[in-house]
Amino acid sequence: MEKFAAGETIEQLLEAYQRLTEEGIRAAFRFAAQTLRADVIYPVSEQTP
Repeated sequence: MEKFAAGETIEQLLEAYQRLTEEGIRAAFRFAAQTLRADVIYPVSEQTP
């Protein structure tokens, strides 16, 4: 999600991470959208590599 938000395309993600599928990426987007609409808030901690 971070890489997509930073401007990478789905095609670039698929090329860089060959285990991913377009269907999997779209499922992650759907999950994120559903999570943001839900009443439940999931805590997110920022970790610096």
